[in-house]
Amino acid sequence: MRRFPKTNVLIPMAGIMLPQDLHSPDFLPTAEANVATNLLGPLRCA
Repeated sequence: MRRFPKTNVLIPMAGIMLPQDLHSPDFLPTAEANVATNLLGPLRCA
């Protein structure tokens, strides 16, 4: 920030894609982890 004090953009580049089997009864924790990291993570940084 000292080098570019007028910077006001954050570009999140991290993400996960865990394998999911939608036919498995325990797919929900994996789906929630994907959403929490890939969607909510960047929103929380904003």
